[in-house]
Amino acid sequence: MTLTQVFFQTSSTGNPPLSGANSGVGTSDGQIGPVAVRGAVRGTNIYPAFTGSWIMFYPDGTIKFSLKGHVVSPGSFAGSARITGGTGRYRNARGTMTFTAVVHTGAPVGGQSTPVFIRNMSGSLILP
Repeated sequence: MTLTQVFFQTSSTGNPPLSGANSGVGTSDGQIGPVAVRGAVRGTNIYPAFTGSWIMFYPDGTIKFSLKGHVVSPGSFAGSARITGGTGRYRNARGTMTFTAVVHTGAPVGGQSTPVFIRNMSGSLILP
């Protein structure tokens, strides 16, 4: 699977990524196997551990994943994710992904106001 997620921060406490937490919501588009998907994503990250719990919403079901990230440089992040379940077509899904992300502060992306986060994810999805 390969996905591009474009999301904006909906709430923040503390001083992420040094401390606190932040939540986001946005789009999640790409390929799951041979199938092109367009959907949504939402979730929360906790700092300074940089762990997160997220869920992707697609017409055929949802995919839940947890992530562990780190700061690469100011405004740039990377890490890994573990798929921990889902609903519908993705019921009991498992798998792993890696991701890179950047904070985009230029012109609006995907109809969303800035700043937005752009996260590229790739990996494997295993269905029972």
